[in-house]
Order: sequence, then C-alpha cells, then structure tokens
Amino acid sequence: MSEFTTELLERATIQALERTAFVLVDPCETDETATPTRFARIEFTGPTCGSVTIGASDGFLAELASSLLGVEAEEVDIETEGLDAIRELANILGGSVLNDIGGQDSTFSLGLPELASANEGDAGVTCSFDCEGESLHVTCRTSDIGGAAQAA
Repeated sequence: MSEFTTELLERATIQALERTAFVLVDPCETDETATPTRFARIEFTGPTCGSVTIGASDGFLAELASSLLGVEAEEVDIETEGLDAIRELANILGGSVLNDIGGQDSTFSLGLPELASANEGDAGVTCSFDCEGESLHVTCRTSDIGGAAQAA
C-alpha cells in the first residue's frame, strides 16, 4: 500500500470535479473560504479501514449540483439535489482514495455515502478548496495514516 498524502487527496479531488462536473477549484488554506454547512462521509474497509468526509458550503453544492444536472445554480434545491451531489462526490472520492491507497487490485470494500452532521475534526489528511469564494473541505482518515502522512 502507498503512503497517502495531502497532495494525493488534492489531486484526486481536482480530477474528480473536473472529470465529472466540470467544476474548477483551487487549493487554499482552510480559513480562506466560507465555513462548510453540509457534510457527507463514506467509509471503507479492507487492509486499511477509514473514511472520506466532505464539507461544503451551500454555494458550492449549488454549483456542483447544477453542473452535474445541467441546470442553472439558482434552480438547484440544496435540500435535495445539493445533498445528492455531496453524497455522489463522497462516493467518487472514496473510490479514488482506495485506488491511490491500494491500487486497482486491492481488496477494499466501499460503503454507501451518507450525510454527516459535521466534520470529525482535523485528524487525517485534509485539504481545502476555493470555488469562486465557496468552500470545499475533504478529509481522509485511515487506520494507518501516521504522523508522516499528516505532516505532508
């Protein structure tokens, strides 16, 4: 298994957003963006257990859902399409993380994405993004991410 770093999580997130929703984001410091208001998490098991948690502002979710659905952001209902979009992003990123951690032939099992009440704190590999002033925060926690990976 490979060491999982902030750079890998940033790359996976940027690629997933560009590839699936044509949404462009820029990595940034956590305190440079709006506070996330919606959260989703997906857990995985296998040689390593863990989760990917996403926190996003309503404005980011409106942009994400509008890009996925091909409608204007003003037409998006955050409570339905926005929450579906954050769960779908958690699912996509969960798969990307597992590919980065264990390769394509690994024996991981990915759970179903679910809404979460808040982020679980700063433990793990975390990265933040800005999308036209709206925020996206992604955290990956695994049972064997040690201090070296967190310091990266």
